[in-house]
Amino acid sequence: IDISDCRFTGTVDFSKLPENIDSLGASQDFLTGSVDLTHCPRSIRFIYLFENHLSGPVTLCRELERLESLFLGSNQLEGTLDCAALPVNLTEFGGEENKFHGQLPFWMLPQRMKEIVLQDNALEGSLQLENAPREMTDISLLGNRFSGTLDLLDLPPTLKELNVPLNELSGEICLTMLPASLLQLSLRDNRFSGQVNLKKLPPNIRYLLLNGNSFHGNINLRELPATLVELRLDHNKFDGLLTMGDLFGLRDFTLEGNEQLKKWEFVGNNRDHFDQQWRQTVNEMLNIKK
Repeated sequence: IDISDCRFTGTVDFSKLPENIDSLGASQDFLTGSVDLTHCPRSIRFIYLFENHLSGPVTLCRELERLESLFLGSNQLEGTLDCAALPVNLTEFGGEENKFHGQLPFWMLPQRMKEIVLQDNALEGSLQLENAPREMTDISLLGNRFSGTLDLLDLPPTLKELNVPLNELSGEICLTMLPASLLQLSLRDNRFSGQVNLKKLPPNIRYLLLNGNSFHGNINLRELPATLVELRLDHNKFDGLLTMGDLFGLRDFTLEGNEQLKKWEFVGNNRDHFDQQWRQTVNEMLNIKK
């Protein structure tokens, strides 16, 4: 059944769905009421209810063993998420842009979970990513209230994207043992501090956003992966020496807002190209007049 973007109104009574239903698509409508999956047909595999006016708490049902995807984003849902009641074989869960609060215990997530998107809610507490299901590929938790330190030493080996910007995370981080599969890491606009080691980044990473924190010390860019296209280091507290190397495909690079960072050097085999493409840009970002 797919009635998405048809301007339907009313509530959703899952108990009245056909017993052999495979999927329900009712996104971008004007549906109201709550979400109660207790009496949903056990045959269902996909539920899409994003961009409606659904509200109240969500009642989950672990016994929906065939359910693979559950998307409830961009509604007015609230309350805590009972992760222990998530369908046992769920692989994708989207609940972004709601009013969910409370903690997110990764150890309670279904072990087949691959993608969780819960950005722009009011979730809080610590993030114990070492307990995340080992097949996860995408974790997006932007714009919540998570706090405490962040352990990046034992992330799922299949992880491709980790996005936790605009939270209240703090402490030092280690970037030298990230999974080889990682393509995007966004830690921007938190309260991280300490020095940053960029010498052993994942071989295929494309986006690394560390801006808007309190990192300090030197910056060594001599061993960046050739795949990296965006590196944001602006608005931190770097105060040592900036060492530049061959930047390969780097297209978006920011350093502004590091007021104590005034010295830089180039070490590499392509000095002429670097001088032509980057010297003026780096001086402008660091407010160095030459």
